[in-house]
Amino acid sequence: MSVPAKNTIWGEVLYEGKTYGVLDGFHLNEDIWEKYNQYNSDLEECFKSTAPWTSAKPTWSIEEGKLYLTGLCREGLPTELFDGKRILADWISEMKLLVKYQKVCKTYERKNSYLNKMDILYLLLNQGNIVDIRSEIEYYTSIELKNYIDNEEDEIAWSSPYTTLRIESMKLLDYLEDKTTKETEDEIFPLMLNAINTMIQKGSEEDISLRTEDVKAVLNKGEVAVFASAKGSDIDKMVASLAYSMTDEVLRAKGCLIQLTMNEDYPISNVENIVNGFENRLGFSKEDSSDVYFIFGTCLSDEMGEDEVHIRVLLSI
Repeated sequence: MSVPAKNTIWGEVLYEGKTYGVLDGFHLNEDIWEKYNQYNSDLEECFKSTAPWTSAKPTWSIEEGKLYLTGLCREGLPTELFDGKRILADWISEMKLLVKYQKVCKTYERKNSYLNKMDILYLLLNQGNIVDIRSEIEYYTSIELKNYIDNEEDEIAWSSPYTTLRIESMKLLDYLEDKTTKETEDEIFPLMLNAINTMIQKGSEEDISLRTEDVKAVLNKGEVAVFASAKGSDIDKMVASLAYSMTDEVLRAKGCLIQLTMNEDYPISNVENIVNGFENRLGFSKEDSSDVYFIFGTCLSDEMGEDEVHIRVLLSI
């Protein structure tokens, strides 16, 4: 069966006169499912499948700080099963509601791949009572499979999960130097800024810290800036995937900033393999080191596994 997309709507919630989509499941407890399965009526058809793209869309409402179940399959609550017109949802501890969804930009991660943004209301509940409502923003990548079929040649390029962003180098430099408004509608600017700030964050004395000057030096070398990141343990596959997706074709990179987040016990030989792998795949060589910028930094983290590494790369081409 197909996997539902992250923006799949599983139901609807009425809150302060507006209707929001439920993002994280049906939220029906076992008791309700049992009662419904015993119910023999025309409504039964809509709950034969638990797939979110069927007609099964429970409806909810938030009234006076409480969450209620008000309908099954948009038909209300069958009186044969339930007393009253609503049920206090005292079994739910949290729920995600979609406020707004939009595509931000193409990611170049893969053919027909896009970075998406969701504005979310995140509900925390206790015995049906709303104890907190937070506004959150969530970014994720998705692939539109229009007239596109994977083949074996693409396998190594697309096999590793990662994020890739692309923008004109001078535009990004102007943004970093406050020469352009921070209120720009182009969502890629704050995303790039956040990625760069992560790369140049100062760590422990054992880290090789990167600087803002390093970022600017790399950006000044090329016309297009590309950021990519990947996390995992299969070094060869990650390096191949990132290098392939960042260039889109055989190109000679003009500048490269690499930052590795890893456990203090991560093997030094793996670090060398990553650096050498990018040097080889992006066209860098020891002989012309004066003409290109290849800058490397590290950040140690206890949250990483001993065989795990998070690779972040800023490239100019």
